[in-house]
Amino acid sequence: NVPDAHFYYGVVSFAAGDNETGYREIKRAVDMGRPWKNFYEPRTVAGYFADSGHLAEAIGLYEESLRMEPDDVETKIKLGIAYFFDNQRDLAKKFLTEASSEFDFKKSLAYESIRPILEELAIPENFGN
Repeated sequence: NVPDAHFYYGVVSFAAGDNETGYREIKRAVDMGRPWKNFYEPRTVAGYFADSGHLAEAIGLYEESLRMEPDDVETKIKLGIAYFFDNQRDLAKKFLTEASSEFDFKKSLAYESIRPILEELAIPENFGN
């Protein structure tokens, strides 16, 4: 009956590759009323949810993280990518374009993975400028 116990068990389960248990336990913690302690928590859980096929819930968590920390570029990028994979191209372009004005994608180790998305959305190549 301790929400934190379910939350941390869920995080550890996701980290260990047990997505089913991770999802169930984190959902239980949230249903029990566990609040987010900082913007990193919903952002981290959103990544786990997205990777395990719960994209709509991941988007909601990225949005929550951004409400908590509106200037976090990493959350903007992850939310934009999630919107892209959810076929919400206008929102994907909005967040990735905003992030590109604050961050040079070409300097990222993930650039080669993100580049096709940026090209498909016609986001200019002058990232970070």
